[in-house]
Amino acid sequence: MKWIDYKCSGKRCELPLISYVVLDTETTGLIPSENEIIQLSMLKIKDGEVVDIFNNFYKSHNPIPERVTAINGISDETVKEKPYIEDCLSDISSFIGDLPIVGHNLGFDVEFLDKYFMQKENRKLSNLWDDTMKLARENFQLSSYKLGDLSIRFNNKYFPSHNSLDDCYATYELYENLKRIYIVED
Repeated sequence: MKWIDYKCSGKRCELPLISYVVLDTETTGLIPSENEIIQLSMLKIKDGEVVDIFNNFYKSHNPIPERVTAINGISDETVKEKPYIEDCLSDISSFIGDLPIVGHNLGFDVEFLDKYFMQKENRKLSNLWDDTMKLARENFQLSSYKLGDLSIRFNNKYFPSHNSLDDCYATYELYENLKRIYIVED
């Protein structure tokens, strides 16, 4: 499989964050221009604690491939009564506000969201951001930087499951662990 270097709009944070939004998506595939978000989850973090949760499923314009359902458990049946994500952008923007965004391989998720924001509002997300995958790559020589492998490495109690809410909790815990290491080593 070819590595795709997804890009984040906005500017990367330079300091560990205390208040931020953790964001993760489940999609119908890996290519933002061809695929869709079918689940978006976010955790609002203040002073290192979860203070609010956003977790929504979205209807796809095209049938969800069976291979995707096999990975994340989301089927056409799961989303048939749900809205399309492009009709919910104001809710997404309101939840994020001006807080920085943290994710694992965050550029993937942001490129998908930027697609919808460009189509409906002619803008991209401009929040500051940080990426747990990039932080791990920059600070540790490991054989894998997958969220599950890093969760094991750092003895996280949360483990990713290809459900975006579970993955948000795993990313949140990983980021908090990386912050502790970063602060102690500086």
